[in-house]
Formats: sequence, C-alpha cells, structure tokens
Amino acid sequence: MCQRSSKCLAKAHAAFRQAVTEFLKSKGAVEDDWYDLRLPTRAGPLHISVWDYAIMTRFSDVEKGKQFTASIGSSCNPFTGKWNFHYENSVAALKPAVVLAYFGGLIEQLLAWEDSP
Repeated sequence: MCQRSSKCLAKAHAAFRQAVTEFLKSKGAVEDDWYDLRLPTRAGPLHISVWDYAIMTRFSDVEKGKQFTASIGSSCNPFTGKWNFHYENSVAALKPAVVLAYFGGLIEQLLAWEDSP
C-alpha cells in the first residue's frame, strides 16, 4: 500500500507542486523575486509559493486582498495580506484534482473579481 511509504509521499509532494504550479502558470503566473510566482489579478499581484503540502500566498495590496477574500466568505491576514492553504501531509490529501477543485476555484473567482468602488 502506498499511503504511508515515504517514496509515495515524496511522489505525492512532487505531483502536488507540479500540478499547482502548472495551473497557476496557465492562469498567467510568472516567476517572482519575492515568492516563487506572481499572479496578476484585479486585487493586485498575488505572490505564491508552492510547498510540499501547502500553498502560501500573499496579496501585495492588502486592502484589495481583504475586500476580495471577504467577498467570497474567506479571509486573508488583515495586516499582511497572507492567504495560505495548508493540506494534510498524506497521499490522499494531496491529490492534484482534489486540491485544484477547491484552490483552483478560488483563483478563478479572484481572476474574475470586480471590486466595488
């Protein structure tokens, strides 16, 4: 069984990082000097680093980030603009299709978001 093997977990980490990174690049993310990637959005740049079992993000424009995340019933850190996603460190939790169904949906909402004046 592959659920507890360190080799299987390492493969899951790699597949998670690759799938999330490829998805973000398909949405216009580019390499960044601060985090690994930067995604231009209507809420300003979103800086993103993909770790083995987490996606760390931060809005450059904290106020716009707060407006967006509040509009979807989520929240970013109101002082730093950090909006992070942590997953269980297991093969089952790191399935790219499952992660991208949720995280990808949030990114799609962010890219389509129109802030109110």
